[in-house]
Amino acid sequence: WYYKAPELEGFLFGGDGYFGENTYAGGADKLGHAWATYALARSTSRLMRWGGMRPVTAAALTSGLALAFFTFVEVKDGYYYQFSPGDQLANTLGAGLSALLELSPTVDRLLDFRVQYWPSAEYLGLWRGEYNGPKKGNSLNVAEDYSGQTYVLALHLGAIPRPRATPDVVATALDYLDIGVGFETRRYKPDAPAGAPRAQSRERPKS
Repeated sequence: WYYKAPELEGFLFGGDGYFGENTYAGGADKLGHAWATYALARSTSRLMRWGGMRPVTAAALTSGLALAFFTFVEVKDGYYYQFSPGDQLANTLGAGLSALLELSPTVDRLLDFRVQYWPSAEYLGLWRGEYNGPKKGNSLNVAEDYSGQTYVLALHLGAIPRPRATPDVVATALDYLDIGVGFETRRYKPDAPAGAPRAQSRERPKS
């Protein structure tokens, strides 16, 4: 993120928007911040619990440390790009969601925050050096391949309270299906060839 990036003369506090059509990544970057903080906190919380730490202590410690780490990154951004309140809000929400799901088994069984990824055509074009490649200043940073990412908040239908399968109550399709809402952007980042239309999509992904 900072390789060959010129340092600013001072600290810049600004906003790169939230989910507006003309923002840096159309909003996908905000969900990327939330998911990265969430994933780091949850994975390390489970590691701490495996090592014998109490659930509340593990959730508080790892959510706090994950948020502190990404806050440090955001502060450093302020000296090279800008400190984004939207990014910091997303970091905080991701850390909070991790703590909630770690401490509430009922909610954890119901909800899942996930990312689906497949390299975008723009990213593969950069990889192959077809246009605007690294020598021309465009990074091959896979984390910024937002055009290949779809973020999904899923509801596990099988976790909705109801009579469970017994010899007298057979399992239904609800035990194996999720429904969810998703968000994705296309041709925002990486930079698409000139003239390629940008797109935002809010959808209900298939189960």
